[in-house]
Amino acid sequence: MNSHHLPLVRRRYDRLASLYDLIEGALEFFVEKDYRTKLNDCLKGPRVLEVGVGTGRNIPYYKKNILYTAID
Repeated sequence: MNSHHLPLVRRRYDRLASLYDLIEGALEFFVEKDYRTKLNDCLKGPRVLEVGVGTGRNIPYYKKNILYTAID
């Protein structure tokens, strides 16, 4: 991808991110509200790699004693 495409890609991603969060939030409301907490409780660390961090919805649930690296 050429660097002149980056502004267009960022605009599209930003537009879709809010829609994604809306849909994901609805699913969490109806399916299981605390699955992110349960998932993060399974992590042992000391380091964790989150692949596909997306809009970062797991970040508020990260444990304090684990060093996270998140990529998308």
